[in-house]
Amino acid sequence: MSAELPSEQSLPQSPRPKPARVLACVQCQQRKIKCNRKFPCYNCKQHEVQCVPAIQARRRKRRFPEKDLLERLRHYEHLLRQNHVKFDPLHPEAEGAVDADEPSDHEQVDAPPTNPHIAFAAKNIWQAWTQEPGTNSHTSPPIAEVLEDSVKQAWSETAEDDNMLLGTRKTPVDLSTFHPSTVDIFKLWQIYLDNVNPLLKVTHAPTVQVRIIEAVGNISNIPSPFEALLFSIYCMAIFSIEDEQCLSTFATPKSDLLTKYQFGCQQALTNAGFLRSADRDTLTALYLYLLSIPLLSDPRSICHLLGLAIRIAQCMGIHNESVLAKHSPFEAEMRRRLWWSLVIYDARRSEMADHKDSSLSPLWDCRVPLNINDSDLRAEMKEDPTQGGNSTDAMFVFIRSMLADFVRNTASHLEFTNPALKLTAKELPKHGSLAALQESVEQEYLQYCKPDNPLHFVTMWMARAYMAKARLWDHYMSSVAGTSRSTTQLDHALSLALTMIECDTALTTSPLTRGFQWMLRPYFPFPAYMHIIQDLRRRPLCRPASHAWEVLSNNHGARFDPRDPGPTPLARALGRMILTAWEALEAALTEQPLAPPMVTAIREKEATFTHKLPPEATSHGLDLTPDPLLSMDFTGDTVEFQGTGFDSFANMGPGSYMPFFDQGSSLSFLQ
Repeated sequence: MSAELPSEQSLPQSPRPKPARVLACVQCQQRKIKCNRKFPCYNCKQHEVQCVPAIQARRRKRRFPEKDLLERLRHYEHLLRQNHVKFDPLHPEAEGAVDADEPSDHEQVDAPPTNPHIAFAAKNIWQAWTQEPGTNSHTSPPIAEVLEDSVKQAWSETAEDDNMLLGTRKTPVDLSTFHPSTVDIFKLWQIYLDNVNPLLKVTHAPTVQVRIIEAVGNISNIPSPFEALLFSIYCMAIFSIEDEQCLSTFATPKSDLLTKYQFGCQQALTNAGFLRSADRDTLTALYLYLLSIPLLSDPRSICHLLGLAIRIAQCMGIHNESVLAKHSPFEAEMRRRLWWSLVIYDARRSEMADHKDSSLSPLWDCRVPLNINDSDLRAEMKEDPTQGGNSTDAMFVFIRSMLADFVRNTASHLEFTNPALKLTAKELPKHGSLAALQESVEQEYLQYCKPDNPLHFVTMWMARAYMAKARLWDHYMSSVAGTSRSTTQLDHALSLALTMIECDTALTTSPLTRGFQWMLRPYFPFPAYMHIIQDLRRRPLCRPASHAWEVLSNNHGARFDPRDPGPTPLARALGRMILTAWEALEAALTEQPLAPPMVTAIREKEATFTHKLPPEATSHGLDLTPDPLLSMDFTGDTVEFQGTGFDSFANMGPGSYMPFFDQGSSLSFLQ
C-alpha cells in the first residue's frame, strides 16, 4: 500500500515576504505633514513641486524623559545637595536658587536667588502654569519641562513651510558639486584662519578643523548646518583676500568665486532651515554670509537682514545669561562670542543705514567673552574656564567687546542712539571715566602687545582710535550750544580727532594688516575729518594747525589711490571741504603757504574731472560750486554727526562712516 502524500493544505506554508514599508516623500517629511504615500503624492501635486520618494526614514527626535524619571532625578539631586556632594546637576541654572536647604517657616519661599543672572531672567509661563503651592518659584518643576517640550514639538510639526523669503525654493538642493576640491577646501580654511578667525573668533578652530577633515571624506553627506557653515567660511576666505592673491591661488577671479560660494551658502542656509533653526552653526553661517556681502550693497538691506539674525539669536537666548547657563561651558562661551560679534557688526551697519537704535544697548546681560586661547577651551569641559594671560589669541575679540560693553552704558553713547535708555543703563565699572578706562586698558593689555605681531598691532591701534573717538563724543555731549570753549579745550578735542586719523593711517599703511583690510577698509574716519576741517577753517592759525595738515595729508595719501581715474561723489565732497579749510589758511597769511600733497592732488583731480565734463554740463544747470551743506558751518562748539554713534568696534578703529551721501556710490572709493 502506497504511502499517502499530504495534501497541499496540510503542508506548512512558507511565510509570505513582508511588503516593503512605503515612506513619506522627502517634501512631506521636511514640511512635517501627512503624506498619502503615492508618488507623486497629493500634497506635492497641490503645491506643484517635485515629489521625491524617501529612501530612509526621518530620524525622530529623542523623546524627553518622562515625568516620573525627572521627579526621581530631582529627588536624588536634592539628597546630594543636602549632603554637600559635588555633582553635575541636570539644570545648572537653578543652582543658585536651590543650593540651600528648604527655607524655614519664617523665611519667604520666593526669596530672590543669589545669582544675579537668575534674578534678571524672564519668568517662564510654563513654570507659572505648573508651579506647585509652596515650592520655590525660581526652579522649574519637571512637568513644566515635559509640557513645554511636547507642545513646542507639536507646534513645530504643525508648521508646513518656513521658506518665506522671496526667491527661496521648496525642494532641497544637492550641493556636493558646489564644494571646491579637497586641496582648495584646506587652502580656504587656512586663509580663514589667518585673515578672519583672529578678528571674530565665532568658530572654534580646533573643533571645526576636525569636522572639516571628516566632511571632506564624505562630501555628499555633510549635515545641513555644518554645510552652511562650510560655505560661509569659503565666502569669508575669498572676501578677505585681494584680487591678485585669489587669481594666483585659485586661478579664478575673486568676483566669480565669491558669487559662486555665496550662492552655495544661500542654498545651504535654506537646506538648514535657518529661519526656524536654533543651531549655532546655522546662525554663525548666516552671520559670516552677511559679513561677506560687498560694501557696495545697500546698507539698509544688510541692516534689515542683520535684524533677522539678531532676532534668531534672541530666540536662541544667546544674549541672556540665564539661558546660557543651561549650556556647557564650551557652548556658552562660543555663543557669547557669536552674540558680541553679531551686535557689534549690527551696530556698524545700523550706522551706515542711519538707524540709530542698534542692538548694542543696555537691555541684555550677555557677559563679555573671555580672554582665552582656543587651546584652553574644550568641548568636554565641565567647569567654566578662567581668564587667560594678558596676550591671547582672543585678545582682539576680548578688548573690543570689553570696550563696547563699557560704552553701551555711557550717557555719551545713549545720547546719540536712544536717550530713553539712559535710565536703564547699569552703573559703569570701576574705571569710571573714559580717560581712566583708556589708562587701564593700556596698562593691563596693550603694553604687553608685540608691535611686530599682526593681531597685536591691529588690537593696539584700533583700541586707541576707539578710545579717542569715545572721548571726542564725550566732548560733543558736554558742549552746550551758544557757549564758548577755551583754547585748551578746543586743542584737546582737535588732538583726539588727530589721534583717530593717525591710528587709521598706521592701520592702512602697515604691511602687517594686509590680511585684515577686509575689516579695516570700510571704516573711513569721516567724523575725525569733519572735526579737523571745521576747526582748521575757524582757527587756521591755531598752534596744532601745521601738525593737523601733515596728519590729514598722510592719511589722504594712504586712503585715496592717486591711480583712480576720477573722484567719487563722497571723495569730491570731502575734497571740497578740505580745499575750503586750506583757502581759509591762505586768506589768513600774507604769503602763500606751500600746499601739502593732499591739497595739490585734490586740485588736480578736480581740474581733471571738470575738464572731462561735456560742454553742456554747466550750460544745463550742473552746479559745480560747493554745496552749502558741505561747508558744515556749525554754531558754537557742539557738533552732532547724524548716525555715527561709536556703537561698533569698527568705530573703535579707523572711525566711522557718515551716511550723508548716496550710499550706492559713496563707498566705491573704499574698495
